[in-house]
Amino acid sequence: MQARKVTSKQMATSLESRGNAAALERAGSTVVTVGTYDGVHLGHRRLIEVACDEATRRGLRVVVVTFDRLPTSVLRPKDPPRLLTGLDHKLELLGSTGVDDIVVLRFDLERAAESAEDFVSSVLVGELKAQVVVIGENFRFGHKHRGDVAFLERAGKRLGFATIGVGLVTDEETHEVISATRIRSLVEAASLEQAAQLLGRPHELRGSIEESADDVTGEVGVLLDADLCLPPAGTYDATVVLAKQCVIETTVRVPVGAKADRSREETFVAVDLADPKIFLSKEHTSGARIALQLHSVARGHAPHLATTPCDDAR
Repeated sequence: MQARKVTSKQMATSLESRGNAAALERAGSTVVTVGTYDGVHLGHRRLIEVACDEATRRGLRVVVVTFDRLPTSVLRPKDPPRLLTGLDHKLELLGSTGVDDIVVLRFDLERAAESAEDFVSSVLVGELKAQVVVIGENFRFGHKHRGDVAFLERAGKRLGFATIGVGLVTDEETHEVISATRIRSLVEAASLEQAAQLLGRPHELRGSIEESADDVTGEVGVLLDADLCLPPAGTYDATVVLAKQCVIETTVRVPVGAKADRSREETFVAVDLADPKIFLSKEHTSGARIALQLHSVARGHAPHLATTPCDDAR
């Protein structure tokens, strides 16, 4: 079943989601899981699996609550972490997990100042009618991060919901905790195979075709979506997906300086095509959406590992 994308009354706007809040309100009690869900990695998927199992056991709908941006981009705007997934991509991945609804909350200074008590009473209980709340054991919410598993357990006794805290998920081979911070650091170090292992899929960059195929190099310019986490400058083996159906195995070149200057609003990469004529069709012209799934450093192309990292390894 395709998950609905809805908004809370407290959110001003959301992609593909206006006008459905009333439908969610009529849905009855729910199992709710809350998180930033950047990357929707294997740790996130375990959290959602627990929520779905509990919802099935109780005969309830399962709702994922997430945010339209990383909270740290508002709390520390001078040096926010790069994104593993843009909002559209994140919603697409969340929708594939089997949840019933996805609520996107706008995270701004007003949301940052909201107390944990108000968030629970107005959003989780008031709007979503949560009968069970499922969060990761290290997740914090509310002003000054006062909301956690213990806080929810106390609040649940007063407001009538149960709380399930899910332990951190570790990689079976390395035994390291799976987190968005760790995955960003792997992408920054060009360790794309390890990043894919924690994500459960290749790290993917999305954007729009902006430059036609070069007659000499066969490269096509791609304007990436804003604030995506990039590997160092270099050339990478990749799978390119056009119009969600045309798949090409090729290389993607990240130019020197592509991610060093965080003040720049535009970031371009170059996609090498064995047959540039593939872009002559109407679906693949300038402005068409494109997905670049990065697998590994291309043979014979050592990356520039001295490039400024995606973030400070938070």
